Amino acid sequence: ATAVYCFPSFANSCSGGDEVGDVEIFNPAGQAIMSHLGTGCTLDPDGYENFSPISGLTSCTFYQGSTYSIEVSSGYPFDYFGAWIDVNNDGDFADALEFLGSSLTAGAFASFELGIPSSNVIYGAHKMRIICADIGTPLVQADACINDSWGECHDYTVFIQPPVVLSDIPQFATSIQNSTNLTYPTCYSLTGNTSLATNSPETAAGVISGGDVWYRFTAQSTAVSIKVTSSTMDDIIALYSRDGSGNYILLSSENVGVGASDYEQLNYDGLTAGTQYWIAVGSNTGGGAFSLCVQNLMRSGCNTVVPVGGLRLCDAYRANYRGAPSQGVTYTFNFTPTGATLGTPTSVSGTNGLITLSNATLALRYGGVYDVDVDVTYTLTNSAGTTEVINVDGVSTDPRCTGVSIQAHPNLEVRSNQRCNATLLRSNYLVGATVAGSSSSFVCGAINYTYRMSPVVSCADGTSTGLAVEHTTTAASPYLPLGVLANLPNAGGWDVEIRPNFAYGPGSYGPVQRILVNNTAAGSELEEGSVDGSEKVSTFVAANLYPNPNNGEMVNLNVAGIESDNVFVRITDAMGRIVYTNRFTVEGSLNTIVTFAEPLASGIYNVEFSVDGQIMTERMIVAKQ
Repeated sequence: ATAVYCFPSFANSCSGGDEVGDVEIFNPAGQAIMSHLGTGCTLDPDGYENFSPISGLTSCTFYQGSTYSIEVSSGYPFDYFGAWIDVNNDGDFADALEFLGSSLTAGAFASFELGIPSSNVIYGAHKMRIICADIGTPLVQADACINDSWGECHDYTVFIQPPVVLSDIPQFATSIQNSTNLTYPTCYSLTGNTSLATNSPETAAGVISGGDVWYRFTAQSTAVSIKVTSSTMDDIIALYSRDGSGNYILLSSENVGVGASDYEQLNYDGLTAGTQYWIAVGSNTGGGAFSLCVQNLMRSGCNTVVPVGGLRLCDAYRANYRGAPSQGVTYTFNFTPTGATLGTPTSVSGTNGLITLSNATLALRYGGVYDVDVDVTYTLTNSAGTTEVINVDGVSTDPRCTGVSIQAHPNLEVRSNQRCNATLLRSNYLVGATVAGSSSSFVCGAINYTYRMSPVVSCADGTSTGLAVEHTTTAASPYLPLGVLANLPNAGGWDVEIRPNFAYGPGSYGPVQRILVNNTAAGSELEEGSVDGSEKVSTFVAANLYPNPNNGEMVNLNVAGIESDNVFVRITDAMGRIVYTNRFTVEGSLNTIVTFAEPLASGIYNVEFSVDGQIMTERMIVAKQ
């Protein structure tokens, strides 16, 4: 059916000079595409005239999503002008974006922009309406059907075609894939060109005044970093969402770099994961080729599989890798006790994505159960060098992060070579060792150890000869100087139990073992087989690599339980050739990032740690993406 339009009417028509005298429309390059000049006042008593389409005179072709300009004039100095297009050909000018613009001040001449909508557009012929009216205020959308005293209306037939550059409008924005840009600063890089693009109405309102092209992506997290580089234009980035009515809403823009060959980096926090967003890239002056990098600032999560029996407190705990501290990416681990586990939520921040569960700041408990989330902090800069910090919260529903259980601590007992029938001296240290078959050879997180010692007759006779006494070490190592026992004439038998103690309270005693210590009893029989047990316990050292596999550019090294003040690290390839060596000065642990001078080739490497007289070797896999 043919659309039926309303007809504006003016009681006095344009007899007072309030006519649409000259109409001239210019494309984004400033070239006139329609010049309808010197038309004078219509003979129609209502001030309305409809013109047949003559290309360049009473008609022109617009391209969807482009911004044009119009110049109109009259013969009266207090007129206002307005322009409309029925973009969906439904017989009115009432739909969103069909009111193209108007003059804001009265006069006999006006110039304003005409933004051709990028959505809800039907290609082909459309009615365009130009009105001049002396009404005392600027024209608004509802004035397309005005009835007043003085003025004139021209209706023209114009044509709307798809954009010359398809991505010139958000409706045809280029889709950006997300499969390869999950680790900062690696991103899915695109190239584009704005040379043939026009200025879309969405960016024309003070954001980008020159040509622009559009991209769209689905947010993978709550934040994004967008970078544009160009050697030919002063580039601008704009980020948009879309409301329920289809309007594009500006979220943020970036144009702090100056001149061609600059770059722009827009870092934005506040997205909704799973929601689609749009990016406009352009310039206020000129155009040209550019490179676009869209980096989702990803959430992290837990990358450690909890075994059926739970984790050891000595174990390392890994985050999903999202970048390195050298790139401004750090990780915060948050632990919340669940169920019957005592304690309060704790966290440790500023890490490289790998921690040991025995970290004192976390204060985790043996036998505890925790829910974990890992937040990522991205410390970025824009093109002006201004630091911008974005925190991306972790995913609390990650199944690897819920119900993370810690094993009970391993039980301790007297070292086997110090038990009866050996005879110890008061100058010896009594050394605790984990019970055979324990999941760990040392107790992480202990602040000291308590030895409960009950006197007995001898190694062969366990009859009690007095009350049990407790002695607690002054350090976090399980060795007790036997000089704490009273100096008496004869050898004494003792039943010994050992218990670790933690910041949150005492642990459990291990099994009873009997020892014989010379000069610790008033009367007894000296037994043969005395031994010097003065050696101190050797701390068990645990080493970890992260990420593993990696891309051969860097690797995190984590070594815990170090007693000496240095660690020697050597990395060799499958042929035994040394690719890296270094000696690190440490205090109890090593947590560092090794960045290779040249990226390693794909393959298997051996990472050798020399510490405290032990040599440990871990396998490292380099896999290029």
